[in-house]
Amino acid sequence: MKIIITESQKEELENEYAEGIRNRGFLETADLKGLKKLMLAKLSGLPIKGDTFHNENEIVVSNLLGDLVNLNREYSACTLHYEGMSGIVEWDCRFKDDENYYRLTIAATPYWDGDNSTPIDMFNVKVTPINSPENKKEFDTSGDYYHEFKCPKSFENANELVDWFKDKYIPRVYRNIVLGMYQEFKERELKS
Repeated sequence: MKIIITESQKEELENEYAEGIRNRGFLETADLKGLKKLMLAKLSGLPIKGDTFHNENEIVVSNLLGDLVNLNREYSACTLHYEGMSGIVEWDCRFKDDENYYRLTIAATPYWDGDNSTPIDMFNVKVTPINSPENKKEFDTSGDYYHEFKCPKSFENANELVDWFKDKYIPRVYRNIVLGMYQEFKERELKS
């Protein structure tokens, strides 16, 4: 069922949600209204800050990561997960070549370190030989494969953030970094 509202009703609703955020804070307003955080951000029409240093009445990307990941869980050979307690966006990527299956675990959390960047660290790789799966190996690669890139300082609204996450963050992490880490791992660890 579709509900049709007028432009003035839409504006009234946006003002109501924005006022609630300004008075009670973003997280409390989301709880009070029973809305997912990304939905509240969309309905309020307010800008979204990128960094993690903020007032409670501002919307920041870190509060929306769980919802963003839920909208974009699968990408090519990877599945994205959001760990709410630690605030980490984790990539679980699976590849295969002629000899092995590879499972890479990578942390790639936008705005993780309080500035406008996304640090990316491949911290675990499991290699399972196709013809002898009992000979699988696990590699702790924390800190050995690290990259980062800059992110926008802010977004005009939630739709702009959703577009950036889907069209820029995910493809950039996958094409420019995950695939490179996978190749570098194979050359460094398996050729030696």
